[in-house]
Amino acid sequence: MQQLKMPEFLTRRPRITAGIIILVVAIGVFLFVQLQGPASLDTVPLQLDNAGEMDLLATYEGHEEAVRSVAFTSDGRTLASGSFDGTIRLWEAATGDVIHTLEGHEGAVRSIAFSPDDALLASASFDHTVRIWRVADGQLLETLEGQGTAVNGVVISPDGRMLAAAGNDGQIWLYGIDGEEVTFLTTLEQLQPVLGLSFSPDSQLLATAAIDNGVYLWSVTTSPNQTFLIGSHGGWVYGVDYAPDGKTVASASVDGSVSLWRIVDGQRLANMPNSGATVYSVIFSPDGSMLVSSSADGLIRLWDIEDGTLINTLEGHELGVLSITFSQDGRLFASGSADGTVKIWGVKQ
Repeated sequence: MQQLKMPEFLTRRPRITAGIIILVVAIGVFLFVQLQGPASLDTVPLQLDNAGEMDLLATYEGHEEAVRSVAFTSDGRTLASGSFDGTIRLWEAATGDVIHTLEGHEGAVRSIAFSPDDALLASASFDHTVRIWRVADGQLLETLEGQGTAVNGVVISPDGRMLAAAGNDGQIWLYGIDGEEVTFLTTLEQLQPVLGLSFSPDSQLLATAAIDNGVYLWSVTTSPNQTFLIGSHGGWVYGVDYAPDGKTVASASVDGSVSLWRIVDGQRLANMPNSGATVYSVIFSPDGSMLVSSSADGLIRLWDIEDGTLINTLEGHELGVLSITFSQDGRLFASGSADGTVKIWGVKQ
């Protein structure tokens, strides 16, 4: 009996179908990972009702000296850390793999900031410079010189159009950003060394923390630039942060407290004692319901904004915690310490 030969298109179709199925599944998995991001694989967004469950997830080592500044890209995939060893490391947030090590500063890196589109990273250093790096390949694009003093802080406005840098001589330098081009705009005369900076969500105002114990607001879009004192601490003010709704500013001080100030009238809405330890940094949670502070005692504290109560205390660093930051979705939280480590925290699923 003659054996029937199947038409070629019938024998080929299953292979095509299987290939299509494999391709569709692969695309689906890829899109799921892209949409979810590494920050969402093992954690959930931090909220008041789960803040007590926040825990240490990972510790990243590699810097030879204190980590003074940490920052996430907007998608939470990359974490940058600036160190007193003069280097900046770009880490894969989910794994701790080092993507790039940025070298070039001749002094300690005091502050770092990503542009909103994650294309650029700015770094401020005790070597009197601000440097602009391309995130994709770690290339140094520009060195902003002329400050003539140690640069303590750098921030980029939420609209991505302005960079502010503050120095030990009490001056704040404003630069315009257009793509990879950075151009000097003007100088604000603070008169006292500025240790911290934060733009308002609408990019119209700049909050500053100074060693004269004051918290100031500057109008950066008017000419001349106007400023006013919003509040005072009992010691140097190390850090400031604008609330997501733009209505309040939080400050961290050597006097061991965290304060919350209302913008419209400068009223102190809350004052949260920090067991007397110097508070180096304070930030709002992405949903605006909490304040998180880090201090010289090596602890990180989470506070309820509504009543100023302490929600949780995170332990793990061996020395003072100098910098803290959230991913924008609130799923990951990072801290940099004088012990030279970067730690990742979150609420596990």
